[in-house]
Amino acid sequence: MLAIISAESTGHHTQGTLLRLGHVHDTMRIPGTIIWSVMLVNVLACILGCGERESPVSVASLRAEEDPDQESWNLELFISEEGLPRIHMRARYLARYDRPDSTYMILSGTEDGVVRVYVDLFDAEGDSSAVVVSDRLIYYDREKRFVARGNVVVTTRDSSRLESEHLAWSEKDHMVRTAGFVRYITPNQLVTGYEFEANEDLTEFKISRGKAVFTPEQ
Repeated sequence: MLAIISAESTGHHTQGTLLRLGHVHDTMRIPGTIIWSVMLVNVLACILGCGERESPVSVASLRAEEDPDQESWNLELFISEEGLPRIHMRARYLARYDRPDSTYMILSGTEDGVVRVYVDLFDAEGDSSAVVVSDRLIYYDREKRFVARGNVVVTTRDSSRLESEHLAWSEKDHMVRTAGFVRYITPNQLVTGYEFEANEDLTEFKISRGKAVFTPEQ
């Protein structure tokens, strides 16, 4: 189940372009034969020219295909599973796209980074397992997965912290993944590496080219 609460929302809007063409002729003191010839040439030119200008795909239609079907501002989005909370998202802006092959939503914060995208993940019992913070997030509705980008930070209940520029999450296996460089920080260790894969609360993970620095517990 998906529910969106927004302070402001709007549908899809498009704007067309108006093009006007005109011709001015001066026929004074020109023989009749020449006048008719000039008019015939102009008619043929107009027919050919207009045919070239009337393209079946206009700039406005191309822009319309890229425009979102719905926009919302200052929103909260809730996704539940069998009556239990699964995801809670908060963002400054949301754009929803309904396409034949996919339905997805783009969530973002403010350009200055003061307001970011927040995602609360819940486990099978409905308890909070992790919080994901990023500059931008794309949620794929049909696949039930999201991709977070830009200064991604994940924090868990035991204060573990994951830092990366890219993070993918999937409802199918309840796993988080990142292909790029990652920093994983716990109370007693710092792990860096690539191709990080873990469960949602980061208690079990694997990493490639990893390096670990252990710090004794206080």
